[in-house]
Amino acid sequence: MNEKTLRVLEYNSIIQRLATFAQSDSGRELALNLKPVSDSLLIEQWQNETSEAEAILSMEGNSFLSPFPNVKHSLRKAEIGSILSPGELMKIAQVLALISSVKTRMSEHKPKVEPVLIPAMIEGLQTQRILLDNIRRCVETEDTLYDNASPELANIRRHISRA
Repeated sequence: MNEKTLRVLEYNSIIQRLATFAQSDSGRELALNLKPVSDSLLIEQWQNETSEAEAILSMEGNSFLSPFPNVKHSLRKAEIGSILSPGELMKIAQVLALISSVKTRMSEHKPKVEPVLIPAMIEGLQTQRILLDNIRRCVETEDTLYDNASPELANIRRHISRA
């Protein structure tokens, strides 16, 4: 589709409005980068996904999926062995908790849910319960770890407090 047609259809306004409904920065970015397509199979797939999402949201309400942070950068850092800040770990924990919540809610309502595409996507998400529990056990605030986050940290803080 050429630029003039997109302008006449006020495509950018529609995309801007769509982006306001995104629950994450990455979702907002995906919405803003949407371009018209002519592949009928892709169009049908996207329409089916949209219809399913609409059906799920109408059954579950808007609280089904709450806003969540973009943790891509933190995950890349972790992949190469970099140290993550407590704040980055808290954001990862927030995403993991949301995944767990969404998976639980979908499994509870599976018999009532006709959609199959969205539940299949959700089923593919990993809950990482042990990681989530460890982050919650170790991270106190965005800037602080609990003293007992590791034996080494506990020793260091104990020595500092005695000095």
